[in-house]
Amino acid sequence: MTALPVPGFLTVTSSFEWDWLDPRKTVNLSELSLASGMSTAELGELVDYGALTPLDSPQPEQVFSAECARPLSRACKLRVDFHLDIFTVVLLLGYLIRIEVLEQQAHARLPIHFGGGAGVELA
Repeated sequence: MTALPVPGFLTVTSSFEWDWLDPRKTVNLSELSLASGMSTAELGELVDYGALTPLDSPQPEQVFSAECARPLSRACKLRVDFHLDIFTVVLLLGYLIRIEVLEQQAHARLPIHFGGGAGVELA
């Protein structure tokens, strides 16, 4: 399966790219740059501002949890769509990560018959 890359949008086309969505996996700065559509310099700015936190690692290059790839990709897409500056991306990324955490907490509290099962939608 081949997909054209869109800046700021994570395109999942291979099993390697699916690993980026697994929170148990790690990605380096270069891989995160590919996943998000942001340059490594811009990602470095996000680290400097505290919006992205690298994991402690013995590797020379910074390593991140793969779970940050999806909100970072969304933030980058919104950055492109609305011509946002890097400071706004910092704020936006913080909120997108918080939304994902809250969604995970809400899903963890729902009984299976209230949306935890396949094909059941909540209004």
